[in-house]
Amino acid sequence: MGEYEKIFDSISSDQKIEFLRKALTRSEALQDQLVAYFAAPTKRRKIKSGSFAERVQSYSKAFQKLLESIDLEDLDYSQWRTPRDTYMEYWEIEMELAKEEIQEVFNRTRKECEKQILAGDLQAFFTTFTGALDGCNKVTFRDPNETLADPEETLFALFGELTAEIEVYLSAVVLSSSKVVESVTSVVQWFLEQNQGNSSAVYHDRLCSKLALTHGESLGELRFLFSGPKGVEQNFPRTYLTVLRNLDRSAWIKESEKFAVADHQIAKELLEYQSEQKNDSFYRNARVLFPIHPRELVDFLAKLIEPGKDHALAIQIWEYKVLHQNLLNDYEILAGLFENVSQKEVFLTKLKDSYHDEFYVDVLAHEKLFERILELARERLVYLPKLEFMLNHILEVYPRDCLKIALRRTENEMKNSKLNRHTYSRIASLLRLVGTHKELKPEVQLFARNLMVIHSRRSALRAELVTVGLI
Repeated sequence: MGEYEKIFDSISSDQKIEFLRKALTRSEALQDQLVAYFAAPTKRRKIKSGSFAERVQSYSKAFQKLLESIDLEDLDYSQWRTPRDTYMEYWEIEMELAKEEIQEVFNRTRKECEKQILAGDLQAFFTTFTGALDGCNKVTFRDPNETLADPEETLFALFGELTAEIEVYLSAVVLSSSKVVESVTSVVQWFLEQNQGNSSAVYHDRLCSKLALTHGESLGELRFLFSGPKGVEQNFPRTYLTVLRNLDRSAWIKESEKFAVADHQIAKELLEYQSEQKNDSFYRNARVLFPIHPRELVDFLAKLIEPGKDHALAIQIWEYKVLHQNLLNDYEILAGLFENVSQKEVFLTKLKDSYHDEFYVDVLAHEKLFERILELARERLVYLPKLEFMLNHILEVYPRDCLKIALRRTENEMKNSKLNRHTYSRIASLLRLVGTHKELKPEVQLFARNLMVIHSRRSALRAELVTVGLI
């Protein structure tokens, strides 16, 4: 029980009323929520989707017009600041500027949605949200220079972010079940009758299922939606399953198994339930669903899978986790699952081929396979900081080899006619590292002095070598 619940249960009705009155006096949004919550409900089965559709179309046109008014051939560079220590091509800057202008349009819509939700006006919110989605699908940018490499991807990435923010807003307001039912019904009807397949309902499904879940009293009221026209379940699977779970648990499991293949959130909810129930189907479904949704399920399943019950699945999950998250503690768990050296060697090859060099070096050092780090430093042409990272792990084991690698790499770098202060700094840092070994320091200092004899006009290089104490 939360602290507020303890206090709420301990105070009198008069104190609760006094607090509510003060809260209402200070919050216009809360006043609007109260009015919306206790307003007379619309008869849900007689809702006409026409007016909703008209308002959606109106907002869609306005949203589309705003997006199409963005001049992608004349972007505003006056406020642009390239991030520190970052080099960006001209086309990359233009793309970011274009995205910023599109983001401004989305920000206006987000503010409208937030205001409508906080006022408890779900119908108005869904009109705005649906209109924006419809506008995204209909917009045509004038973009002869292809500033936006993939306009559709840009728009729907932003729409996904908008949806995530709205989910938070919906969790923070008090809504009546009648308003939830009325609004969800309008949305579903619009997709079935007006949308004509132009827009995906995936974003609306997320929000409708959230509403149904957080307003449990509406679940029974919403079931009539899924007993009518066909296609509702396919367009709103999360909402459908949220309602079904409350009505028929066995049917919910069966339907969830069907929809889980296409939706990672449904897959997670199904597996979570089956794990809690110690259901034998948990491992069967996990084996099927993890390869389909590995990124979304890996952390979740890593906590639940018992290697003794499915050793092969446990290795599959932990291998993915290690390869994609690069945490040494996870590797130690995975290494404990390997039954022989051959399994470990196969994985180390996978890790090497993934080109996550720093993590691969950490793993090799953990396994004390220093000769492989040396081999990697010799054979792989990497950025100077990465080479320095490799040599730092083996300097005490192979000092002479590290010296040869560092000096040869420096000589090769100096052949480049387009060196800058940044490169000089990295060269100096690499030489400083090998010079920390007592036996090598005199040779490194001599090399640095000779380097300046050959490149005497490169004052920036001299300054960097002085900074690290080599000359």
